[in-house]
Amino acid sequence: MGAFDFVRDYAADCPKCGRQIVEWQTKDNVLPYLNTVGFRTVDNFSALCPDCKTLIFIKFRTKPPEQREHSDYGVAFVVYRAVEDQDDEC
Repeated sequence: MGAFDFVRDYAADCPKCGRQIVEWQTKDNVLPYLNTVGFRTVDNFSALCPDCKTLIFIKFRTKPPEQREHSDYGVAFVVYRAVEDQDDEC
């Protein structure tokens, strides 16, 4: 597990359950980690849906950073995770 930056100015719905995701993580930034960066400054970011545990990856599509809009980003892929009941005993 490594450090990452936060992307908090981008919102998208989880493609599995529909919950709005507003906090994302990225490792694309060149600054030291654990900053909050704008979505226009990075090409990729991801989030784990707190409700259904789906891992969502967002990828930049086109245009230079200063011209990027929300609609220039789209879901690159989604990893659906099954939440299983686990026995607490080892």
